[in-house]
Amino acid sequence: MLPALVHDLKRLSKEDCWPLFSKHAFGNRDPNEDSTLKAIGGKIVEKCKGLPLAIQTLGSLLHSQIEAEEWDNVLNSRIWDLPDHKSDVLPALRLSYHYLPSQLKRCFAYCSIFPKGHKFEKRDLVRMWIAKSLLQQPKSKRRKKEVGEQYFNELLSRSPNDGKTHFNSQVFNKLFPVPNCLRVLSLSSYNIIEFLDSVANLKKLHYLDLSGADIGCLPERVGYLHNLETLKSSGCHRLKCLPAELRNLTKLEHLDIKGTLIRELLDSIGNLKQLGYLDLSGTQ
Repeated sequence: MLPALVHDLKRLSKEDCWPLFSKHAFGNRDPNEDSTLKAIGGKIVEKCKGLPLAIQTLGSLLHSQIEAEEWDNVLNSRIWDLPDHKSDVLPALRLSYHYLPSQLKRCFAYCSIFPKGHKFEKRDLVRMWIAKSLLQQPKSKRRKKEVGEQYFNELLSRSPNDGKTHFNSQVFNKLFPVPNCLRVLSLSSYNIIEFLDSVANLKKLHYLDLSGADIGCLPERVGYLHNLETLKSSGCHRLKCLPAELRNLTKLEHLDIKGTLIRELLDSIGNLKQLGYLDLSGTQ
């Protein structure tokens, strides 16, 4: 076996730092049109010390800020002066979180329950935010779903990713380390044919996705997952029944059983006082 080749990534040169920052901070605007912002931006870039992630993150943060005072606050923040041993988070990443509006902070922090690399649908995440009451009460006739989608899009616009298709998991995992106790489990792509006994032992589990599983009935052991908040069994085409023990899931907020053979719901489902979302579309 050949030894692994390690490529040591160098920091960006000063000549490369500014175009990268300008792209994210100014977008289609000409930075030369505002000499004050350009001057402050140049000093912020220097503080990033050639780190692309830091430059992109702060550029994205300042994209929606047009007042020099806001840029100056970032430049002169005390967060830059935190000793390295006080935090293993890049100052730029911590600044990016610090300047989020409070309502976006809550929604962003909630995403820390997902493990690194976890993929989720926009609509599912918005539903979880709604179930956890993380969204502000809509004004006028706007629905909470619309508010949640707006929050999602705002967070994406602040993401340093060029593709704007997902959040940067490196930022999540730096700011909010995921504990060893598993809280999110997705088996949706494995076409499982039976419920694993070991799953019932995951007492801290908050999110369980069994979508597409080839099972006829959820086992009683699902009722052991007392901290479960989301249970997805959509597309389980043989699924005909839910266990009576489902009534034990008093923290359940999101239940998705669309596209199954389930014909009726248990009376005890009325005991799930936290249930805020129930999808029965495509059932019998």
